[in-house]
Amino acid sequence: MNKEVKNDNELLKHLRDILRKNYEKILIAYKYLASQLGTSIPQIGESSLLDFINNCPNLLNSKFLINDVLIQASTVKGAEIDERVKMKNKNFPNNIIRHQFLLLLVKISTSQNVITNNCNKIFNIQYNTLVKLQNTSSIVIESVKNAFSNYYPAALNKYPNPHDWRIERYYNEYVDNFLKAFIPILEAVFRSYATKKDPSKRE
Repeated sequence: MNKEVKNDNELLKHLRDILRKNYEKILIAYKYLASQLGTSIPQIGESSLLDFINNCPNLLNSKFLINDVLIQASTVKGAEIDERVKMKNKNFPNNIIRHQFLLLLVKISTSQNVITNNCNKIFNIQYNTLVKLQNTSSIVIESVKNAFSNYYPAALNKYPNPHDWRIERYYNEYVDNFLKAFIPILEAVFRSYATKKDPSKRE
């Protein structure tokens, strides 16, 4: 995010506040979209990304096309990824992980605003890449605010919260009574199979 809003701590804070306000729904959408691939490290494939975009009404128009979205997606895929992910080598080049998805929403917002409204005085569009000519932090903020007000909500509200299922199925009186009744057995099993300093030694 620091690269999107440069040299302006106040606007950067404003951007983070917008994202923080919507983060719970963003995370729910990410978890659902990432679950479609079934990889050990959650990541969004292109088809799931397109599903999300197609559920954002009026985001795409005669000027801002799906190819513009894919161009922005290609830019975030080069963003630095977590060292843990690198070591496991499970992040496929064409997929998007969590922090990249967050950055992508910002980039799509800005790109859509610039292309749709022909902000030629602010951006110079060359080779389908947005080249910044001057301080555009305020444009980024307004673009993100507009996107989260008019485009993204329909998609973010579409995906079910997986925690709701846990609350309905597990966090209830029946399960609570069952666990209390069998807690001595469960604790004994845990102590027997919990990893020790020497994994080969079990009680």
